Amino acid sequence: IAKEELADLIDSSSSGAISKADFLAFFESADMVIKGDNLPEEGEKVELPTDGLELLFDSYCEAGQSEASIPKAAFITRVLSSYMQVVTGTILTSGLSIQEGKKLKLLKPGQFVEVLEGPVKESTVGLLRVRARCVAGNQEGWVTVTGNAGTQLLKDHEGPLPTSVQRCSQGVH
Repeated sequence: IAKEELADLIDSSSSGAISKADFLAFFESADMVIKGDNLPEEGEKVELPTDGLELLFDSYCEAGQSEASIPKAAFITRVLSSYMQVVTGTILTSGLSIQEGKKLKLLKPGQFVEVLEGPVKESTVGLLRVRARCVAGNQEGWVTVTGNAGTQLLKDHEGPLPTSVQRCSQGVH
């Protein structure tokens, strides 16, 4: 599901902003069973106490604005966006398939990408890839997270992005 679609689901009043009531109602109605690898077949139930969710929502608000709503665009940026930093030079391609995708950009160490989708396992080579957008330059494509020899190409980035981020290069060299 795209971040914008998720934000629309949370904004149950369709007001263009996420209120604390919207936020709490979303988690109250959400499926609280996580399924996946290394979990029992029936999944694992997750408990999200209301007071913890209220504190979490408050942490996303500007200081002194805990009862206010968060504009949807700000909510997407602050809460739903995920960034990765290039650790080892790699290529941004046009498609999930490495063999069929066109090379778009050379990504250099220190650059940042916003994760738009994934990670998804690429079927021919079996590598995990993410659909991403270069933070500076806005070029979108697919990037491999870890190479086939185990080399880490991208790493998760925690916290705010540095104020000066490196631009994605102008093309493949």
